[in-house]
Amino acid sequence: LLYGGKHITSCAILYHAEGEWMNRRGEAMLMQVPAKALYDRHLNYDFICLDALKTASVEKGSLLVNGETYGALVVPYAPVLPEGFAAAAKKLTEAGVPVLLCDGRPQGIVGEVVAVADLPARIRELGLADITVEGNCPLMRHYHVRRDGTDVFMFFNEDSAHTAHATVTLPVSGNFARLRLIEDAIYGDTTPDGRVAMDLLPGQSEILVFGKDTEGVAISAFRTLTAPCKETVLAPTYEIQLADSEDLTAFYPYKTTDQLFNLTAPTENPSFSGLARYTFTLNLDEVPANAVLDLGRVGQTAKFMVNGTEAGIRITAPYSCPISYLLKKGENTITIEVANTLVGKVRDPFSHCMPITPSGLLGPVKLLEY
Repeated sequence: LLYGGKHITSCAILYHAEGEWMNRRGEAMLMQVPAKALYDRHLNYDFICLDALKTASVEKGSLLVNGETYGALVVPYAPVLPEGFAAAAKKLTEAGVPVLLCDGRPQGIVGEVVAVADLPARIRELGLADITVEGNCPLMRHYHVRRDGTDVFMFFNEDSAHTAHATVTLPVSGNFARLRLIEDAIYGDTTPDGRVAMDLLPGQSEILVFGKDTEGVAISAFRTLTAPCKETVLAPTYEIQLADSEDLTAFYPYKTTDQLFNLTAPTENPSFSGLARYTFTLNLDEVPANAVLDLGRVGQTAKFMVNGTEAGIRITAPYSCPISYLLKKGENTITIEVANTLVGKVRDPFSHCMPITPSGLLGPVKLLEY
C-alpha cells in the first residue's frame, strides 16, 4: 500500500553533512532541528543531499529529484556551505523554488531567511501543506503515497497515553476505504470536501484509500470511536503457564495469582523468552452487545482466546479486541497468550547497558462496553 508510488510531501530538507564537515563543531545546525519543527506541525518532508541537488531539475516552480517533487528547499544553518550548493540555491531561486534558510544566511547563499520557529507557518503560507490537521494531537503522524490513480494515506497515533481526536483535510474527496489492518477491519466512508474525522487510540493506526483500488472491495459502514458506556476493571485469578522459546508447545505451570507482574523482573524469570499463557474465567449475567476486552500494557504481543476460539492477535497497542460474539451467559474461559522477545535470553553487548521492556500481561485488564 505504501511502497511503489510517489511520496507526496511538502518540502525537502538539505542533509547537513557538508555543514558539519566545513564548520567548527556546534556551528552547523543539524537537519533534525527543522525536521522536528515541521513534523510536530504535521508537515512532511524528505532529506536530500547536495549530490542529488547537483543533478536535480526544476519544473513548474518545484524541485524534482528522482521522480519526487518538492515545493521548497529547507536549509539548516551553517556559516559556510560548498560552492556547489551556492550554485544550486541560485538556480532554484531563479526558477521560483523557495530556498528557506533556517535562522541565518550562510556565506554567499541566496534565499529567504526564516526562523525555525516560523518555518511551519511559512510552508503553509506558500501553499505547500499537503494535509491539514485540526485538533490537539501533536504526536499523530501521517504519510501520503499516490500511485496509478489511487491515493493512500496512513495515520498513526504515536502518543502512548492519549487518544488523538482530529479532523484532517486531505487533497482528495469522495468515497474511500478505512483500513485498520491490525484489527483485520475495513470500513467504507465518504467525504464531499476532503475533511475526515480521525479518532485513534494510543498506538493505533489507520490507512485511508481513495481511488480505483477500492472498487469491488466489500466494505461495511464505519462507526466513529465513542467513549465506552461502561468500564469494568477485571481482577480475576490467573493461571499462568509458560512455554520456553525452544519448544513453544510445551507449556508448564508457573504461578496462580490475582496480581499481574513483569515476568522477566529480577525477582521472577529474567532470562525467560517464549509464550506466557494467562487463563481466567469471566462470569456474565448477560452478554453485552458491544464488549471489548482491553489488556492495558502487554510485553510484547497478545493472542485472545474466548471459550476456546481465537478472537484476534495484537502486535502493538492498543491491545484490545471485540469479544461479544464469542461470549455466553454464565462462565466464560478467557485465555491470553503473550509472546516476548529473545532479548532476555540472548544478551548481546548492547542489551547489557539498555533498559529492557517488561514481559507478560501487565494490565490493567478491562471489559469495555460500547
